[in-house]
Amino acid sequence: MKIIEKQGDSHAAPSVWRRILIRLLVCVVVCLPLVLVEGVVRWCVPDPGLVWEDPFISFGSLRPLFVLDASGAAFETSPERTRYFCPQTFSAIKDANTFRIFCLGGSTVQGRPYSVETSFSTWLKLNLEVLCPEKNIEMVNCGGISYASYRLIPMMQELLEYEPDLLILCTGQNEFLEERTYHRIKRIPRPLIGLHQALLYVRTYNLANRWLASRQKRTEPTPSLSAEVQPRLDMKSGLETYHRDPVLHDSIMAEFSYNLEVLIGKAQRANVPMILMNPVSNLKDCPPFKSEFRAFG
Repeated sequence: MKIIEKQGDSHAAPSVWRRILIRLLVCVVVCLPLVLVEGVVRWCVPDPGLVWEDPFISFGSLRPLFVLDASGAAFETSPERTRYFCPQTFSAIKDANTFRIFCLGGSTVQGRPYSVETSFSTWLKLNLEVLCPEKNIEMVNCGGISYASYRLIPMMQELLEYEPDLLILCTGQNEFLEERTYHRIKRIPRPLIGLHQALLYVRTYNLANRWLASRQKRTEPTPSLSAEVQPRLDMKSGLETYHRDPVLHDSIMAEFSYNLEVLIGKAQRANVPMILMNPVSNLKDCPPFKSEFRAFG
């Protein structure tokens, strides 16, 4: 009986390996056409680049934050953007000894109610120069007045082209300032966002995604973001337009979470470290601009 069991085992082992081999061959046969198509597409179609389309809003009307100066030796804040950003400059050609940092956010980053000279980015630069005297610390303050997270996405895309060594993100207090329109609330699970970002490196998927996005825009146009901030409080009767709206609140919070995922993902794909700062809030002796407590009491 023992001999029969051993013979049975000896016949079973090849059968198991045969099934595994057949399954592997099936996987190869299924994947091979996809690999061939991807290879042909990469050979024939130029790289379209990794452009992350925001599902909430279009950034087509925005302008670059930095432009080359007259000498061409440095980038400077575009004169068109100085209403919301303090003038900054950095070398057009980054040398090996330079450690370049970009700080992104709103007026807190800029140093309001004062200016960049007293902002936390300036103090950080001074401390780093003491700790690392051998390095040329290039600190670029990109704090925009009333700038919310959705306006930082195209800005970061631009900043990544300037070879940053570190990104500092401080945002979250300007999400409700502008009038926003949501045709639908999009709650995208985080794993799907990560999967989509990873698949954008597959050129076939990237091109298909762009094609589908262009078709969707024709049938269901995405609201376009204005070139600069338009806070409701700065408009005529702006205070009266503020009302408690739980649905809008949930939409904005969902978008804010989405925007943070996108900003972090952009930094990770570019292999640039990012520090996330939690904006401080001083609520003491700061009554709200408007209260509807009685209406909802």
